[in-house]
Amino acid sequence: MNQQLDLFTPRTQGQHHVEEPGRADHPLPDLRGKPPASGTDTSIAQSDRIRGLPKTKRDEERLLIFLTERGEQGATDDEIKWKFGWDGDYERPRRWQLVQQKKVMPSSKRRKTKDGNPATVWVEMKVYLAKFADECLENAGVL
Repeated sequence: MNQQLDLFTPRTQGQHHVEEPGRADHPLPDLRGKPPASGTDTSIAQSDRIRGLPKTKRDEERLLIFLTERGEQGATDDEIKWKFGWDGDYERPRRWQLVQQKKVMPSSKRRKTKDGNPATVWVEMKVYLAKFADECLENAGVL
């Protein structure tokens, strides 16, 4: 069984022994700096649009695209961190910027973290508003 320390390879820097991640052994893919592109013309156009943005803005856009693709299922902070290989100190500000811009919001759903604690599920705002509109129309007897 791999332990966390097994994911690091030793190297020497001057007289100091330094541990750094071993690329081939790391369990998560390195998605940093690569906009998603599924090969469709719309996905390629979206990738081309965000490629020129500064890294933090590009990552915010990648996160928004990810949450949009997830629809009502959304994602917890843990799921976002796993998807992109980010740590919490990098992930939370990216997500918070999208919340501040009213592009992402917390849903009423909760999912358990790997530690078993309830976590907020974040959804793209348009998905939430569409679901809310459907519920309003259904309650009004229109649907």
